Amino acid sequence: MPSSEHGKPAELLAECGLDADGIEAAIRRRLEGADAAAIEETR
Repeated sequence: MPSSEHGKPAELLAECGLDADGIEAAIRRRLEGADAAAIEETR
């Protein structure tokens, strides 16, 4: 996050994906990738 940005901390974190929704989305993407990899390993 650039230090020259100004705004409310919650808004800046959300823009970077570092709010609760962004973190949840990142975890879900990671888990979905792990699920796909596990399926491939069983084939």
